[in-house]
Formats: sequence, C-alpha cells, structure tokens
Amino acid sequence: MLLVPPRFLHRLLLSCVAGGLVFKLAAPVFHVSFNPFRPLPGCIDSLGLGALLALYQHTDRYRQRFLPVLLALSRWAVPVFLLLTVIRIGLDVDPWYGGNFYLGVAMFLALGFASVAFLHAGTEGGLGRVVVPPALQYIGAISYGIYVHHFFAPLLVGCLPLPALPWSGTKVLRMLLEAGLAVGVAALSFRYIERPFLALKERFAYAGRQGGGRAARP
Repeated sequence: MLLVPPRFLHRLLLSCVAGGLVFKLAAPVFHVSFNPFRPLPGCIDSLGLGALLALYQHTDRYRQRFLPVLLALSRWAVPVFLLLTVIRIGLDVDPWYGGNFYLGVAMFLALGFASVAFLHAGTEGGLGRVVVPPALQYIGAISYGIYVHHFFAPLLVGCLPLPALPWSGTKVLRMLLEAGLAVGVAALSFRYIERPFLALKERFAYAGRQGGGRAARP
C-alpha cells in the first residue's frame, strides 16, 4: 500500500472489497475443493473496508463524498449481523458455514461493515464504553495479530496430550489454551513486528490530504 500512488489507492481498495466478495460467491459455481472463507482472498473484502474508512477519514476529497455513505451502510450492518448471528446459533450452523454457504457470505459482509461502524465510533458513546477497559483496548491493538495467528493455535494445541476431564472440561481447557496461545503470539508479533513497521510510516510523507495546505491563488 505504501508504494501505491494516492490517485490509484481508492480504486485498489474498492477492487479488494469487490474481489473478496466475488471470490466467495464464485466458489460454489466452480465447485472449489477448499473452504473459500479461509484464504486471504476470502477475507480481503473485510480488510479493504477498514482501509477505506482510514482513507476516507484522512483524505479531504473523499471525506464529504464517500464517508457518509460508508458509515450509513455500516450502521445498518450492525443489527443485520446480530440477526444473522441469532439465525446461525438457532440453526446450529457449522463454524465454517458448511451447508450454509450464502449465510456465511452475508455474515462476512455484514461483519466487515459493522466493524467499520465500530471503528468509527471509537471510545465515545455507549458502544465505545464497552472497549474502555485497558485489557480490551490492548486486545484491540493486537487484534490483527490474533486474526493472522489464531488459525495455527488449534493445530499446535491439538498435539498436546490433554487430560480427559468430565463435563466437557477437556473442550474448555483446549479452548482456553488456544485462546491464550493466539493472544500470546499476537502480543509478540505486535511488539517485535507490527510496531517497528508502524514506526516506518513517519518516514513517508502522506500525499492524501488535498486543499488544506495549499496557498490560495491571488
């Protein structure tokens, strides 16, 4: 993204959102042998929506034209996602939407837009107060690392000889170990990989703002 000229960045992000959606919708048409929700192309639409929010907030020529539209769609997506979640629980849908493919596509899309509303709300208002506790704020800071590394946690924990505990105790123990491993690895990734890369942004002049710093012609 750092190497993309600002005039092409908006189109690139829109292409990511559309491409991720098309990738998932095309999977049943072409009878792919893998789960389309797992690879990066199946998630790039959600990542693209977050990047669009950042672009619209920090670029003058996009802020008034596109930001209200994105936020309006995002606010509607919150109740839609909650409704789809209730439906998913009621139908006992497979975690990776086996047999309910289009429900999964709708949930991914709704979650992406709802996340934009959440990010824009920040720590203000009723929704923002939920993330005020420092522990949850830290989880938010390392959330990208959790997203990237959580897939490997079950694979590693599955190799451990866990004791047989009653009342689903083994399952609960496994979930706790997986969550702890994902958070731990994400914390290390944030400290030693993400932060150094984020620090590099200070060395690049952002050319997205237009109109604010130009002197008016006489």
